[in-house]
Amino acid sequence: MQPIPYFGEEFKGDWIVEPKIDGWRLQVMATLQAARAFLLGLPLESAKSWGLNRAIFYAEAKRVFNVAA
Repeated sequence: MQPIPYFGEEFKGDWIVEPKIDGWRLQVMATLQAARAFLLGLPLESAKSWGLNRAIFYAEAKRVFNVAA
């Protein structure tokens, strides 16, 4: 397991770097999608789950298909 570096600390050695999705943007997207699902008639708990799943799907699809031609 790799240690977590402090803010601004340089990486030393072999590190596995994974792209991360901006958490704030994901929360906003999930909230908007949940509101949309709720207005379309889903119960509140189902709408929250559906909104989060849809936001994650959109973010991942954007990351995967954002390839320069």
